[in-house]
Amino acid sequence: PQVGSWRFAGGFDDALIIFINGELVLDGSWDDFMNSAECRQRFGSQKLEGHTPLWQGKWTVISPRARIDIITGERPGGKVGGLLMVQKKGQRYKERADGTPMLPLFSLGRLDTAEKQRIQAFPYDLDLDFPEFTQ
Repeated sequence: PQVGSWRFAGGFDDALIIFINGELVLDGSWDDFMNSAECRQRFGSQKLEGHTPLWQGKWTVISPRARIDIITGERPGGKVGGLLMVQKKGQRYKERADGTPMLPLFSLGRLDTAEKQRIQAFPYDLDLDFPEFTQ
C-alpha cells in the first residue's frame, strides 16, 4: 500500500513460504522447510486450532512494484489451512495477552462487511484495519 518496512507473520499446516522480489522473508510452515532462522522466529505462544505454531519473518522494504510470491501446500494430505498477517514497522498495534501485536490479515483487496464479520468470528484476534496490497 505504501513504501515502508514490513514483515509477515503466520502459520500454515503444512507449508507457507513468502518471497519478496525473489528473497525469502518468511517460512511459516509446520516444518522448517527453508532452514532460515532469520525468516522463522516464533510469534507468541498462541497456536492456530491449538496445534499450528505461528512464526514471524524478517523485515523487508516493500515498494509499489514489489513482486510477492506466496507458496502454500499440504503434505501428506488431510487438513489444510493457516493464517497470514502483515506488520508495518513503527505502527502501533493492540497487544494480546502474550504480548504479541494484534496484526491485520494480509489482503490483496478491499474486504466487504460480510468478509470482515466472518474474520471477526475467527478464533484468533486480528486487527481489522487491513492494508491493501493491490496489483
